[in-house]
Amino acid sequence: MHSVLKGKTYEEYFGEKQAKEIKEKLKKAWKNPIIREKIIKGIKKSWTKKRRKEQKKRFLKQDLNSFQKKRNKIKKNYKNFNPMSNKKVREKMRQTIINQYKNGRITWNKYIPLELQPMYGHKHTKEAKKKMSLNNPAKRPEIKIKKREITKKLWKDKKYRETITKKIKEFWDNQENRITFGEQRRKWWEEHPEKKKNLIEHMKNNHPFDIPEYRKKHLKSLMKRPTKPEKKLIDWFGEHSLPFYYTGNGDFLIGRKCPDFKHKIFPLLIEYNGFYRHTKQEEIIRTNYFEKKGFKVLFLHKKDLTNKEKTINKINNFCKGVNSLEIC
Repeated sequence: MHSVLKGKTYEEYFGEKQAKEIKEKLKKAWKNPIIREKIIKGIKKSWTKKRRKEQKKRFLKQDLNSFQKKRNKIKKNYKNFNPMSNKKVREKMRQTIINQYKNGRITWNKYIPLELQPMYGHKHTKEAKKKMSLNNPAKRPEIKIKKREITKKLWKDKKYRETITKKIKEFWDNQENRITFGEQRRKWWEEHPEKKKNLIEHMKNNHPFDIPEYRKKHLKSLMKRPTKPEKKLIDWFGEHSLPFYYTGNGDFLIGRKCPDFKHKIFPLLIEYNGFYRHTKQEEIIRTNYFEKKGFKVLFLHKKDLTNKEKTINKINNFCKGVNSLEIC
């Protein structure tokens, strides 16, 4: 019966007279227990899990549609009744704020134009700048100690540490960001030569290598050879029996330069450039230098370590390119 109606009432579909007759007949039929049991059994059979889920979705959609309609009505009414939506009212409010600022009742506000600021178009004197730098709270030792304590507490949290390290790696993995950062830094030093001289003089007297603890840590980090990615390449060479051995510790030198890996027989070199400071210009300079000495070079990067098969195929093709002989 409900499928025939399609969302309409009995009165809308059949009319008032016929609707009353149908309702009376339904009431009489519902009083009969045999008919009532049959209807209940049919409802229970049709009320499966799938149908329940479908009906829940329908009810949710109806609720969302009704909520969106109510929200749109509220927005329309708010625009009509909100005084700040009118331009004239906004201009009057701004003028009142400016007048209060001129009279000294209000301090600086975003609605006040910059022209009314007392230091607009003027510059501070050298004496005033010195006083401002001395009174700067960021330079006080008490506030510096507080900032260090706060950063130490934050850095102990693993989630905070991981989020910062991910952002830094994503920034430095992109070559465009590296190039732009380097260019901006060079321009800044060219525009401020006085600060460059002051920094050089400061580093002469206060260089970090003068501190023995820092010096020991730095030297230990430099002596860690081979690095983690280089160890990974050594393992791959051993698994696939590639005739390359590690020379990054200074066992083999070409002039004053030390390659990372060398072929056991032929003049072939492999270098891994994973540090963010390595650029394409450095690779071109090193290739030209090694080619003059009679060596060929293959450069591997951080992306090559993600796919093992591609890197090994690349090395095999590099070896085959020498006199069209299958060396590896």
